[in-house]
Amino acid sequence: MKLADYVIDFLAAQGIQHNFLVSGGAVIHLVDSTSRHPLMDYICGQHEEHSAAAADMYSRVSGNIGLVMTTSGPGATNIVTSVANAFYDSIPMLCITGQVARFRIRKSKKLRQRGFQEIDTLSIFQSITKYCSLVLNPEDIRYELEKAIYLAKEGRPGPCLLDIPDDLQRVDIDPQTLKGFTPPE
Repeated sequence: MKLADYVIDFLAAQGIQHNFLVSGGAVIHLVDSTSRHPLMDYICGQHEEHSAAAADMYSRVSGNIGLVMTTSGPGATNIVTSVANAFYDSIPMLCITGQVARFRIRKSKKLRQRGFQEIDTLSIFQSITKYCSLVLNPEDIRYELEKAIYLAKEGRPGPCLLDIPDDLQRVDIDPQTLKGFTPPE
Protein backbone atom coordinates (compact mmCIF):
# COMPACT_ATOMS: atom_id res chain seq x y z
CA MET A 1 0.00 0.00 0.00
CA LYS A 2 1.27 3.48 -0.82
CA LEU A 3 2.12 5.41 2.36
CA ALA A 4 0.00 8.40 1.27
CA ASP A 5 -3.02 6.09 0.85
CA TYR A 6 -2.38 4.70 4.34
CA VAL A 7 -2.32 8.20 5.85
CA ILE A 8 -5.67 9.15 4.32
CA ASP A 9 -7.24 5.78 5.23
CA PHE A 10 -6.04 6.23 8.80
CA LEU A 11 -7.44 9.75 9.06
CA ALA A 12 -10.79 8.73 7.56
CA ALA A 13 -10.98 5.90 10.10
CA GLN A 14 -10.60 8.57 12.82
CA GLY A 15 -13.77 10.22 11.53
CA ILE A 16 -11.96 13.04 9.75
CA GLN A 17 -14.03 13.64 6.61
CA HIS A 18 -12.65 16.97 5.37
CA ASN A 19 -9.15 17.92 4.31
CA PHE A 20 -8.50 21.66 3.95
CA LEU A 21 -5.56 21.91 1.62
CA VAL A 22 -3.50 23.83 -0.87
CA SER A 23 -1.70 21.53 -3.26
CA GLY A 24 1.98 21.69 -4.00
CA GLY A 25 4.76 19.41 -5.18
CA ALA A 26 5.88 18.23 -1.74
CA VAL A 27 2.37 17.13 -0.71
CA ILE A 28 0.96 16.03 -4.06
CA HIS A 29 0.85 12.31 -3.22
CA LEU A 30 -1.27 13.02 -0.13
CA VAL A 31 -3.51 15.33 -2.17
CA ASP A 32 -3.99 12.60 -4.78
CA SER A 33 -4.80 10.03 -2.09
CA THR A 34 -7.32 12.46 -0.56
CA SER A 35 -9.03 13.01 -3.92
CA ARG A 36 -9.45 9.27 -4.48
CA HIS A 37 -10.68 8.35 -0.98
CA PRO A 38 -14.44 7.69 -0.82
CA LEU A 39 -14.83 8.99 2.76
CA MET A 40 -12.64 12.09 2.51
CA ASP A 41 -13.66 15.37 0.90
CA TYR A 42 -11.12 18.02 0.11
CA ILE A 43 -11.61 21.74 0.22
CA CYS A 44 -9.00 23.63 -1.77
CA GLY A 45 -8.25 27.00 -0.24
CA GLN A 46 -6.92 29.92 -2.22
CA HIS A 47 -4.16 30.37 0.35
CA GLU A 48 -2.64 28.18 3.05
CA GLU A 49 -3.62 30.58 5.82
CA HIS A 50 -7.24 30.32 4.69
CA SER A 51 -7.08 26.52 4.70
CA ALA A 52 -5.58 26.43 8.21
CA ALA A 53 -8.20 28.90 9.50
CA ALA A 54 -10.92 26.74 7.93
CA ALA A 55 -9.51 23.61 9.63
CA ASP A 56 -9.50 25.49 12.94
CA MET A 57 -13.13 26.57 12.48
CA TYR A 58 -14.12 23.07 11.32
CA SER A 59 -12.74 21.66 14.58
CA ARG A 60 -14.60 24.28 16.64
CA VAL A 61 -17.93 23.58 14.88
CA SER A 62 -17.74 19.82 14.34
CA GLY A 63 -16.05 18.76 17.58
CA ASN A 64 -13.61 16.68 15.54
CA ILE A 65 -10.01 17.34 14.57
CA GLY A 66 -9.51 19.89 11.81
CA LEU A 67 -7.10 18.70 9.11
CA VAL A 68 -4.96 21.01 7.00
CA MET A 69 -2.35 19.98 4.41
CA THR A 70 0.17 22.20 2.71
CA THR A 71 3.35 21.85 0.75
CA SER A 72 6.81 22.57 2.14
CA GLY A 73 8.59 25.90 2.56
CA PRO A 74 6.24 28.88 2.23
CA GLY A 75 3.23 26.54 2.14
CA ALA A 76 4.12 25.47 5.68
CA THR A 77 5.06 28.92 6.96
CA ASN A 78 1.79 30.39 5.70
CA ILE A 79 -0.20 28.40 8.29
CA VAL A 80 1.69 29.74 11.32
CA THR A 81 -0.92 32.33 12.36
CA SER A 82 -3.84 29.90 12.30
CA VAL A 83 -1.85 27.18 14.06
CA ALA A 84 -0.87 29.66 16.80
CA ASN A 85 -4.52 30.67 17.12
CA ALA A 86 -5.58 27.03 17.53
CA PHE A 87 -2.79 26.47 20.04
CA TYR A 88 -3.77 29.40 22.25
CA ASP A 89 -7.49 28.58 22.01
CA SER A 90 -6.90 24.83 22.64
CA ILE A 91 -8.36 23.66 19.34
CA PRO A 92 -7.37 20.16 18.16
CA MET A 93 -5.90 20.25 14.66
CA LEU A 94 -3.68 18.02 12.60
CA CYS A 95 -1.37 19.85 10.23
CA ILE A 96 0.43 17.79 7.63
CA THR A 97 3.11 19.54 5.65
CA GLY A 98 5.07 18.10 2.80
CA GLN A 99 8.84 18.27 2.89
CA VAL A 100 11.55 17.95 0.28
CA ALA A 101 12.89 14.45 -0.40
CA ARG A 102 14.87 13.01 2.49
CA PHE A 103 18.20 13.24 0.67
CA ARG A 104 17.65 16.99 0.13
CA ILE A 105 17.11 17.84 3.81
CA ARG A 106 20.17 19.72 5.06
CA LYS A 107 22.31 17.63 7.33
CA SER A 108 24.49 20.38 8.78
CA LYS A 109 23.46 23.42 10.81
CA LYS A 110 26.45 25.22 9.25
CA LEU A 111 24.52 25.44 5.98
CA ARG A 112 21.58 27.83 6.29
CA GLN A 113 19.60 26.09 3.56
CA ARG A 114 19.96 24.35 0.21
CA GLY A 115 16.69 25.73 -1.16
CA PHE A 116 13.65 27.65 0.01
CA GLN A 117 11.34 24.64 -0.02
CA GLU A 118 13.39 22.77 2.57
CA ILE A 119 12.71 25.12 5.47
CA ASP A 120 13.11 23.65 8.97
CA THR A 121 9.39 23.37 9.72
CA LEU A 122 9.85 21.81 13.15
CA SER A 123 11.88 24.70 14.54
CA ILE A 124 9.17 27.13 13.47
CA PHE A 125 6.22 25.15 14.88
CA GLN A 126 7.59 23.67 18.12
CA SER A 127 6.40 26.55 20.30
CA ILE A 128 2.85 26.63 18.84
CA THR A 129 2.01 22.92 18.65
CA LYS A 130 1.59 20.22 21.25
CA TYR A 131 3.70 17.93 19.09
CA CYS A 132 5.53 18.10 15.79
CA SER A 133 7.65 15.54 14.02
CA LEU A 134 9.60 15.09 10.79
CA VAL A 135 8.75 11.56 9.65
CA LEU A 136 11.84 10.04 8.03
CA ASN A 137 11.14 6.31 8.29
CA PRO A 138 8.08 4.76 6.57
CA GLU A 139 7.73 2.22 9.39
CA ASP A 140 7.02 5.10 11.80
CA ILE A 141 3.95 6.51 10.03
CA ARG A 142 1.32 4.67 12.10
CA TYR A 143 3.10 5.57 15.35
CA GLU A 144 3.38 9.23 14.38
CA LEU A 145 -0.26 9.49 13.25
CA GLU A 146 -1.59 7.79 16.38
CA LYS A 147 0.59 9.93 18.64
CA ALA A 148 -0.39 13.18 16.89
CA ILE A 149 -4.13 12.38 17.03
CA TYR A 150 -3.89 11.34 20.68
CA LEU A 151 -1.98 14.44 21.72
CA ALA A 152 -4.23 16.79 19.73
CA LYS A 153 -7.23 15.59 21.78
CA GLU A 154 -5.62 14.66 25.13
CA GLY A 155 -5.68 16.98 28.12
CA ARG A 156 -5.74 20.56 26.92
CA PRO A 157 -6.32 20.08 23.16
CA GLY A 158 -4.19 21.73 20.52
CA PRO A 159 -2.61 21.39 17.10
CA CYS A 160 -0.02 18.80 16.14
CA LEU A 161 2.10 18.82 12.99
CA LEU A 162 3.64 16.03 10.92
CA ASP A 163 6.20 16.94 8.26
CA ILE A 164 6.31 14.16 5.64
CA PRO A 165 8.92 14.22 2.84
CA ASP A 166 7.54 13.79 -0.65
CA ASP A 167 9.67 10.71 -1.41
CA LEU A 168 8.31 9.03 1.73
CA GLN A 169 4.68 9.61 0.66
CA ARG A 170 5.10 7.36 -2.38
CA VAL A 171 6.86 4.47 -0.61
CA ASP A 172 5.03 1.13 -0.50
CA ILE A 173 4.39 -0.11 3.04
CA ASP A 174 2.79 -3.12 4.68
CA PRO A 175 0.22 -1.77 7.18
CA GLN A 176 0.30 -5.04 9.12
CA THR A 177 3.94 -4.51 10.12
CA LEU A 178 3.69 -0.90 11.31
CA LYS A 179 4.32 -0.21 14.99
CA GLY A 180 1.67 1.71 16.89
CA PHE A 181 1.67 4.32 19.64
CA THR A 182 0.68 3.34 23.17
CA PRO A 183 -0.65 6.29 25.17
CA PRO A 184 0.87 6.74 28.63
CA GLU A 185 -1.26 5.71 31.59
